[in-house]
This record gives sequence, C-alpha cells and structure tokens, in this order.
Amino acid sequence: MAEYPLRASHPSRGGDGVYDDMKRHEVRVLRKAGFSLREVGAQAEVGLSTVVRILDNDDPKVYRESGVWSTSVAVSYGATSRISYLNTGPGQYAAYKTAVPQEGYYNVFQLIPGSTNATDRALLTITQDGQVLDSAYVNQQAAEGWMLVGIHRFSALDSIEIRIINDGTYTSGVVLRSDAIRISWKGDSVQTAFVVDNDGPGYTEVGTWSQSVAQAYGPTSRYANLDPVGQYAAFSTRVVLAGAYDVEQIVPSSVNATDHALYTIASDGSVIDSVYLNQTVGGGQWVKIGQYDFRPNTLVEVRVINAGGYTSGVVIRADAVRLTLDLTTSVQSSDFPKRFALEPNYPNPFNPETAVNYQLSAVSDVRLTVYDLLGREAAVLVDEVLPAGMYKVVWDASKFPSGIYFCRMQAGGFTAVRKMLLVR
Repeated sequence: MAEYPLRASHPSRGGDGVYDDMKRHEVRVLRKAGFSLREVGAQAEVGLSTVVRILDNDDPKVYRESGVWSTSVAVSYGATSRISYLNTGPGQYAAYKTAVPQEGYYNVFQLIPGSTNATDRALLTITQDGQVLDSAYVNQQAAEGWMLVGIHRFSALDSIEIRIINDGTYTSGVVLRSDAIRISWKGDSVQTAFVVDNDGPGYTEVGTWSQSVAQAYGPTSRYANLDPVGQYAAFSTRVVLAGAYDVEQIVPSSVNATDHALYTIASDGSVIDSVYLNQTVGGGQWVKIGQYDFRPNTLVEVRVINAGGYTSGVVIRADAVRLTLDLTTSVQSSDFPKRFALEPNYPNPFNPETAVNYQLSAVSDVRLTVYDLLGREAAVLVDEVLPAGMYKVVWDASKFPSGIYFCRMQAGGFTAVRKMLLVR
C-alpha cells in the first residue's frame, strides 16, 4: 500500500486535528473504501479530487495469487516483486483488489520491473463488482515506468480487481511478472470529441503545401498540387476513453479538388483502414470516413494522401479532422469492443504483406482463413479461442501468385469476408 506523508499533528479526542480540512462523511467514505488511517490523513491534505491509490504485491490486504509464484529481487515499487514461470502452465494469476472512494473516471496503471525474460503476452483484466469490464494483452518486455492500461468510470465504493494472467498464449519470455497497480481519479467527466485543425497542434505535412483562403473550419485550409503524387497531410490526437469513434474530415467547398483522395486511419502507428473520398462531394460539411474502436489513450492519426489514380481535379485539400465517441454504442464503464468486426486489410492492393485487423466483443473460437478466387484455401491466419479484444495479424503472400483473394472471419455466429488484391 502507498505510504503518504503526515502532518506533525495527529487527531486527538480534543479535536479533528489533521482532518480539519476534510468533511466527516469523506473520511467515512475513504475508510469504507479500505484506505488506512495513514492514507486518510494524507488524503485530507489534497481532498478526494486527486485521490491516488497504489496497490503493491507486498500488501496482503490488497494482493493475492493463484498458482506457483516466487519473490524477485527486481523491483519497481516497494520491497519486492513477484514472478511465475510460464512453463508451469496457463491459469496462474496475480490479483490486486481495492475500492474507489467516489464516483468518477479513473486511470488504471500497471508497474513491473524492466525485464527481457518477461512474457510478451500477459492477459490483464479489470473487473467491477465481479463483472469483467476490460481485457487486454500487455507485452511485459516493453514495460517501462507506469503503463496506462485503462480509463474507467466507477461509482463510489465499487469493488475493483485487476488480474495479471498467464493464459498460455505467449510466444516469447520465461516469466510472468507482477509488482504494483496505481488507480488515480481523473475527473467527473472526460473529453469525448476531438478536433485537429491545420492551424493548430497535431497537424503535419509532407511535400509542398500552400495556404488557402478557402476554409471550412478555422481561419485557413491547406492544399497541394496533384503533381507529384505522395504528398500528404496528417492529423494526430489521443483519445481518452475506449469505444467506437466516428472519424470525420472537412474541406472547403471546391470544384478543383481531387475526386480520389486517400484517407488512412492509424491506431498507435498501425494503419487499420484506408478509404478513398471525392473531395468535391460534401465540401464545407463534416464527411464521415468511418467508425473505429480505440483503446484508452490511443494515438490516432488520420492522413489525407495524394496516391494518384484521380480522374479529375487539380489539388488535394486538407482542413480539419474530428473524432467523436459514439455514446449510443460505447458504454463508459467498459473498454471491450462493442461488436465483432473484420476491418479492411491494409495496404490493399499489397505486395507481399498485408495486415488484417479484427475485434471480438466476447470470448470466441476464431478462425481467419484466406481463399483464392476459385474458393481454395490458401492460408489459415488464426484458429484459436481468444478473449474479447482487438487483434492484428499479418499475411505474408510472398509464395502466392498475383490475384484476388478473400479473407473470411468466423467467430461464433459472426461471419465476415474482405476482398484482398495481391499485385506483384
């Protein structure tokens, strides 16, 4: 448990002492949430609005294990950390449990010692009053400092448990590690809409771009001549909550814009979709590119690219991009994908590799298969039971001839097909 500084004074029978700055009911809430007297005293210094709780493996009141675990001298927080060898079999886990003192949004962080022998695929789950809210795989080899693993809305005195699990799906590493979890209050509300304008931060360009007095959002817009190809403008921002986001773009109304602008959507550096839009259609209005599921704190980048292939127009335009959380499909207390989906592969056309992103809203027996134009099975990309989450697999088609292929996803009762074009 976190240790906090105390004032020199201590509450006595004659008065409230260190608690003078805190309402009595807030003290009761903190105590019901499991905070020690020492923590309550420290929290009186700052109030509930900045509540932070650190759960350490050295504290048996908040930490428990299942399976065979050992003490490690490698430490990021507290006196020790814990390890479990992966070859002892799946199912072993470390669990941290606490309660939150007030309603609001909370950041959940994980901390483990830096290590090259840790698993590359630790399953982390977050539960609220026994119900799983979120599951995600964490590469413990890449862990450095406090790692944000979720942002959730909890009610006062909700019981929260975070588990770090060996589910047997790792591909490298020797041990599963656990050390500490931090839960910090973020606020009563969080941002659910984000606009990136060419006049502000988050905007970059590659190639030769010029300022235009024509504008649809903000004081200006940008344009680039269609010759040469390859020039692009990029809009980047981080989303706060997980969920389904509508991604839209806006450019000025124009008759000389390209009819074939390529828009790509990237999540933490990985492109998940590509869409061609006619920029002369819907000018001066927000035009939807698509809806995509993102995890909390994801860096989203939208690029508008002159990739050639246009049949009309003189310039490619860039003005602003907007991301809006769809509150009709996104539940604020859950970071699971809300639906099953097979995203378009990228790049497409491709040579020789292409990435396929898909998502599961529940634990499913997943099969991802590639077929050729004659219906013959060319490759099986995935064939296993997976928990809810977002996934990516890469198909290397270097041994296959050029042509049209189909990627078919089956997950429970869900089926989807995407067309892929291999061009050499």
